[in-house]
Amino acid sequence: MRPFHEGGLRYVNQPYPWIHLVFVAMAVVFWGVVIYGLVLFINKYAKEHAGKDSQDALSIAKKRYASGEISKEEFDKLKKDLA
Repeated sequence: MRPFHEGGLRYVNQPYPWIHLVFVAMAVVFWGVVIYGLVLFINKYAKEHAGKDSQDALSIAKKRYASGEISKEEFDKLKKDLA
């Protein structure tokens, strides 16, 4: 029997013609897991670094207030703005 018929290449006399669907499903699952892992990693990284800027700015304001560079009113205003 020839492998070419009217519509193109056919899988003739193959014991498992559905195996191609299994490989496609495995590829979809694989790339789904990879994309899901990247999204989780990016979200975790963003959450860890999201509050650091405001916390660093607040600690700088505290140090400036403790050293006398800024007054109590300025410190309270900075603290309110950063919160």
